[in-house]
Amino acid sequence: MVSETIEITRLERVRSSRIWWAGLLTVLAVTVVNSLLDLAAVVLFAVPDQFEPLQLWAVIFTSVLVVIGATGVFAIVARFAQRPLTLFRRISWTVLAVSLLPLIPMLLIEPAWYPGTNLQTIGTLVAMHVLTAAITVALLTKFASEN
Repeated sequence: MVSETIEITRLERVRSSRIWWAGLLTVLAVTVVNSLLDLAAVVLFAVPDQFEPLQLWAVIFTSVLVVIGATGVFAIVARFAQRPLTLFRRISWTVLAVSLLPLIPMLLIEPAWYPGTNLQTIGTLVAMHVLTAAITVALLTKFASEN
């Protein structure tokens, strides 16, 4: 007797009309969360003014830029991939890992271009990277998905 296996794959459909609205919501969410985290770090850790990555203007600018880029990547992936949600998640977590790599040497030395680099400032940046990725992936895939 021949056994037949049927593989049921959950369909991953994305509504392109929802991507940009999801992107706007994601920009707002990430900017608010990162700004609050930045303000808490500045107060708790007395981050020096010379440490530019944790200046509020830099946090807001970077948050907006990163989410706009992620939304663009999601739109491209949604257009061409058979499993866009899965592929976007994989791309996102890979980009997160790569984005953390430059922070490792900053733990070992205090770069002259970033005075005030210490475990607390680097930890805050790592937290921002992880939260940005988690919020971006969650909101874009949830609100743009037909599932």
